Amino acid sequence: NAKGKMGPRQVDLAPFMDPSLRAVEAADLNLKLMRWRSLPDLNTDMLASTRCLLLGAGTLGCNVARSLMAWGIRHITFVDSGRVSFSTPPRQWLFEHEDCVDPERPSEGRPKAAAAAARLNRIVPNMKAV
Repeated sequence: NAKGKMGPRQVDLAPFMDPSLRAVEAADLNLKLMRWRSLPDLNTDMLASTRCLLLGAGTLGCNVARSLMAWGIRHITFVDSGRVSFSTPPRQWLFEHEDCVDPERPSEGRPKAAAAAARLNRIVPNMKAV
């Protein structure tokens, strides 16, 4: 301290506890472990910059998106002309009950592509899904 004596120190850990930063680190932890254990040549920067186009946001598209997200792909574009129905959320994990009603068109659900992209963006903050 200023008097040259021992005393308590204060450390600000707030930057390390940012929820968005913690979520990104948790999402990338799996890749770091894979690279450390079995794939030392895995280029995670290349995976993060890879862009994927998913045709369909149905049952298969939801599961493929989850796998791509786990592999570190951060740019996913969905193409799907369908809308979320009330039977969709139990089968397709990217959708919730709120997606079954579109505020702009109350008689129909939200567009699947937009709802799936919004959900991925909520799961991993640095995801750029559209």
